Amino acid sequence: MVLKPGSTLYIQSPNYPGDYYSNSECLWKVRTESGLSITINFRDFQTEKGFDWLDIGDGDDATDLTSRIRHESGHEVPIPVYVEDDKVWIKFTSDDTINYRGFLLMLVERNDTDTSEPKPDPGVTPSPPPPCGDDIIVPEDGIVNITSPNYPEDYDNNLNCEWTIRSTTGRRIRVTFQDFESEKR
Repeated sequence: MVLKPGSTLYIQSPNYPGDYYSNSECLWKVRTESGLSITINFRDFQTEKGFDWLDIGDGDDATDLTSRIRHESGHEVPIPVYVEDDKVWIKFTSDDTINYRGFLLMLVERNDTDTSEPKPDPGVTPSPPPPCGDDIIVPEDGIVNITSPNYPEDYDNNLNCEWTIRSTTGRRIRVTFQDFESEKR
């Protein structure tokens, strides 16, 4: 797969947002222009903790475990991955028992000579998203996940969140709820 400068690439587990399949083994190799790096943002993440894994590594050789920079499993959305190479491999494996909805990754290219956006310390949780609401333009080949503030935990009281979702001209938008729970009136 090629990540073109200025574009966004989405990678998702098989059958996402439905539950992924048992005994899955998926491998994606992504490259961008030489001299650029890749940032991977986790938009959603839910796997069977300790049994179903998402591995991410520098370069294009997924058999070289010394290139692995992330080994993720469970229900907590991981912090972004900053790949120092213009190539990255992403591998997902699941066992034959419990399956969840899996993951949605958003990949963007990054120019390391641009110092306007410092890299956060990998041990520090990134800043939370804006409290609620947004104006979203869905890319032609994209999926957008919207969650209430603090999801999957309880949202705060007295919120009034509004999202405006637009598509590129001539495209329809499909809204699917994966999880919905609110207070009864």
